[in-house]
Amino acid sequence: MVQMVNLTGADRATVTGMVDRFRQDSFHLDELSRIERAHLPGYNGKVEPVRVGDGLDMTMYLACTNPFTVAHELAHVSDISVRREETFANLSLSMPAHWHLAHRMSSEYYANRVACAYVEEGDVLGAFRNDAAGLRGAVARSDWADAMIHYALLLGILHGNERPDCDPLKLVPGVELPGIVADGLSGFRDRAAEFFDGYREDAPALAA
Repeated sequence: MVQMVNLTGADRATVTGMVDRFRQDSFHLDELSRIERAHLPGYNGKVEPVRVGDGLDMTMYLACTNPFTVAHELAHVSDISVRREETFANLSLSMPAHWHLAHRMSSEYYANRVACAYVEEGDVLGAFRNDAAGLRGAVARSDWADAMIHYALLLGILHGNERPDCDPLKLVPGVELPGIVADGLSGFRDRAAEFFDGYREDAPALAA
């Protein structure tokens, strides 16, 4: 049983309904122990995993309960459990910085792509606009790591809506990316669909 904190009425119904749908579709939520409505400056939601022996205990925090955010965070919960060894490596900060960035990109791509299947078109559009603003802001600041994460989020939405022909970089025309960033985005785009399509079989790692 997942403990619900600061969630009542329609908010609680939205969250419990989405949890039930994810369980019915065999997502891995057994290590989720708590869902809490909380103030999260800069975030709509986040999942905090804590290692407990060989397992994990997770709390899912929500600043809002719009369906896309709830589905996105539940997808993170499942992904954290499925890619357990990567999760442990990420929690320990034991890998090179580029590994952690690639892990984050694959995680955000997966969560957004999954969420698209559980919400209405208007919710998807709202998430796309939010992530597009994030990409533009990151590019304006020359924060290339954040730009790459927002690129992955947007690519997840596009692929989740069967638009593999679209490249999120079209949202920032005329921008000259550092070569290593351009190469990283190209490589991620080329492998992302394969990562998702093979996920249920063996959870292949883009961060490998």
